[in-house]
Amino acid sequence: MAADSDAAGESPLALCWKQASSRVALAPCLEKLLADARRRLSIAQSRVEAEAAELDRVTSYRSKNAASTRASDEHWRAYRDAECDRQAEAMSPGTGSGDLYLACQITLTNERVKQLATP
Repeated sequence: MAADSDAAGESPLALCWKQASSRVALAPCLEKLLADARRRLSIAQSRVEAEAAELDRVTSYRSKNAASTRASDEHWRAYRDAECDRQAEAMSPGTGSGDLYLACQITLTNERVKQLATP
């Protein structure tokens, strides 16, 4: 399974459907991709927070980079959750809305990891 489901331009749903032997096997695949994405996000976020704290320190705390970094993360998480809720709610229950929610979380989390890689 690819570490970053978007790496090959494939959506998480498409990737998992290729590997799933049934509809029931789809959710565990998506859950694994989401766990992997969250792990990478945690690593990236820790690195960015450490860099922000160091910038604050070297500027004698005139910079408020650490606070801005925390606020950015909080706002991004609220956006991610709201957007994935919106996408899932556009489908009726029982039609794969839960899978779509997971796929959205994976995609947006992977995008955030990429965003955090650049200043």
